[in-house]
Amino acid sequence: MAFSITASSSAMAATFITGTTTINGVTLNFSPSPVNLTDKIKGNGATSANNLPLITDSGYLVDFSSPDKLKQSGGAGFASVSGIGNGANSAGFSSLTIDPRGSSAGYTGFDGFTAINFGLDALGKGNNTYYGDIVLNLLAGGSITFQNVAIQTNGNQHFGISSDDNRIFSSIEFENLWSYGKKNSVVSQKFDSLKQVSIDLSNASVTPGVPEPATWTMMIIGFGAVGGVMRKRKVKTSVAYS
Repeated sequence: MAFSITASSSAMAATFITGTTTINGVTLNFSPSPVNLTDKIKGNGATSANNLPLITDSGYLVDFSSPDKLKQSGGAGFASVSGIGNGANSAGFSSLTIDPRGSSAGYTGFDGFTAINFGLDALGKGNNTYYGDIVLNLLAGGSITFQNVAIQTNGNQHFGISSDDNRIFSSIEFENLWSYGKKNSVVSQKFDSLKQVSIDLSNASVTPGVPEPATWTMMIIGFGAVGGVMRKRKVKTSVAYS
């Protein structure tokens, strides 16, 4: 079930996601408090960069990347990722991608994740509502976009994402944050912080392929033809007398 409201103006007409919403079997859940999944994401000693390699409870790397410079705080507890500067001087970030690091030489990682929970804030004062996109990239190809998700500036909003069939997501992106300005104009905004992230990491399983019906038919015909040839084949025996 999707909860949304539609607003129309001379500037634009938009449908807003303001409550728990499911798209193609993937659910974005609005929750008042974080629910911890298998691994929480902690700090990893990196202080500021465009790409922050953070670490989970189990010791796996998860990359947080943005075109804007990021910084992380937090050690043994949850990491908090924000734009450079805090408080009134915070620059925020325009977009951010979370991407579990896959296996490579000398490192065993994960292809993606099946669920993720997080707190996400918009950069702004007071208690305002902005709207942004949350994009789930699927390991099998394609993506699912929750467009114009209501995101608050009060620092108390948490979300959870999972699917009804344990699909694996290769990454998640937060982007296109905006708000209404004067005379219903559209104003670009930035995210303030991403925090209290927990995740269920997963690898793609290799399942033997099941032949299609047409393939089964061809196989049966082939077996029949081989059997026919075997039945018709005569073995000649030579006897030599001395």
